[in-house]
Amino acid sequence: MNGRMRGFSLPETLLALLLLAIVSSGLANWQRALAHGLRVQSQTLRQWRMLEQQSDIAPVQQAPAQITRRETSQGGCVSISVTLTGPQGDRGQLNRLHCPVK
Repeated sequence: MNGRMRGFSLPETLLALLLLAIVSSGLANWQRALAHGLRVQSQTLRQWRMLEQQSDIAPVQQAPAQITRRETSQGGCVSISVTLTGPQGDRGQLNRLHCPVK
């Protein structure tokens, strides 16, 4: 081994920086997509919970979003239809049939 030490050349360094930038950008986009998916899933679950609460015979609470609740009674059963309109214009609907146990 001679006394002269050699480092990376300029093209090798630039290639390494380019690869680092590409990988970093890909990971940032992947993280952003995961965060968006989790946000959408959380909103959907929250909407289903609200719909289910409002479709009970005695609703638990009035949600901050606009809820339309329609009940009809036929043959001793109560049919409840709930439509939820969220603040961003998203909509959900749930129909439930309650029949008393005889």
